[in-house]
Amino acid sequence: MPGSVDVAVVEGRPVAVTAGYADRLIRIWDLAAGAEIEALPGHVGHPRSVAFAHLAGGPVAVSTDGDGVMLLWDADPAGVAGAPPAGRNRRGAGASTGRPDRA
Repeated sequence: MPGSVDVAVVEGRPVAVTAGYADRLIRIWDLAAGAEIEALPGHVGHPRSVAFAHLAGGPVAVSTDGDGVMLLWDADPAGVAGAPPAGRNRRGAGASTGRPDRA
């Protein structure tokens, strides 16, 4: 299955976000440690692409799947490195679809 990778330096840490797994998970990796930090569920379709972005609220990862759904993930190192900070979670923070028959 084709996959996607994007790499960024977030709060001084080199991290990667990957997609393209049969289990439909988005994975965040600590490149310095060479270890997976977290596997993020949420896509119903197979994830096809991922990218990092920096918004006013902090770093995010964006993923899309074969069904045209886009999810926005909190990529704050405080949340990635361990338990999310109070009031935050790791689930997709927003969604959009390119299909008129899906919300």
